[in-house]
Amino acid sequence: MIDIETLTVIVGAITGIAGSIMGYISLQRLSKIKSLDLRLELKKAETQLILTVNDLPELLTKAKRSREAISSAIGQLRSGGLKKWIQEWETDLISAKQMISILPNTNSDYTSNSQRDLEKKLILIHQQSTKANALKEKYEIELERDEKQRDRIHAERNSRSQKN
Repeated sequence: MIDIETLTVIVGAITGIAGSIMGYISLQRLSKIKSLDLRLELKKAETQLILTVNDLPELLTKAKRSREAISSAIGQLRSGGLKKWIQEWETDLISAKQMISILPNTNSDYTSNSQRDLEKKLILIHQQSTKANALKEKYEIELERDEKQRDRIHAERNSRSQKN
């Protein structure tokens, strides 16, 4: 017959082994869940980046037309300030086109990538998004400035016409 001490050791060993197995299974599940979360976050970030970057050329073109129209309206179409602005715009347009050329492949599901690879890709996408969003914000602000200038021009014209 087995004494109490031996029985306790056997139960303890079985419990320890079962705990180790359950811990391993939980770790595997957690790893799969983390990979899934990373893949989902990566796909969302990619989609947002693609939308932002693909809209940049149109936004920049709209901003250029707006700036040229405002400059023409205030008699500064051939000014050095506008020429400098257009040079900067051309550089930004080249950057936008480069961003388009390096957009990620949307067909990839990343199931074969390790967590480390997914993290690296996610960091890269966030870096690209930061640049794209900065460019987008810059030209949205430029369009807002032009709109305010348009409002001032209309107000001046209205005040002149009321005086006459």
